[in-house]
Amino acid sequence: TFPVTLSVNNPAYNAIATLYQELISLYDSAVLGYEFKVKALLYQLLFEVYTTNQFVLSDAKTIVSDSFVLSCVKRTIAYMEQHYPEEITIDDLAKHSTISRFYLIKVFKEFTGMTPINYLINLRVEQAVEQLKNDVCVTTASLETGFHSLSYFIIQFKKKYGMTPKAFQVLHQSLSK
Repeated sequence: TFPVTLSVNNPAYNAIATLYQELISLYDSAVLGYEFKVKALLYQLLFEVYTTNQFVLSDAKTIVSDSFVLSCVKRTIAYMEQHYPEEITIDDLAKHSTISRFYLIKVFKEFTGMTPINYLINLRVEQAVEQLKNDVCVTTASLETGFHSLSYFIIQFKKKYGMTPKAFQVLHQSLSK
């Protein structure tokens, strides 16, 4: 990354400051074709920064701001909460969050502790629980929460709650009385 400031004592200060001043005055003048010279000066400025070793080394995590990544994760979660009954693929989530699918999986897991698909499955199971509490039949709850396979729904439900959806519903009804 570029340094935020350069000390007057820095050996590259005069050359970079001169280029910077020339760049500013040329930009302000807006003479015909100034864009070409501005581009050339920017390249010259980059060359000066590079050859005088003024770049600041930083780890990859700080290059992409955490706030941008967090906003992508939040957008992904909001999208899942609005569209969980629909068929959603990791590509759909990546497209909505505006980052690549591989990067989405990586950062989503860093922030939530699970992959986007596991998060979606968990969200669907939680939504199904609410329906089961309202005496909706297991098949209907499964279909209305985005599970297209009853057996897969039962497996995921059992994994989360340690019992089948029907057993959960029976237990809930007996506790409600």
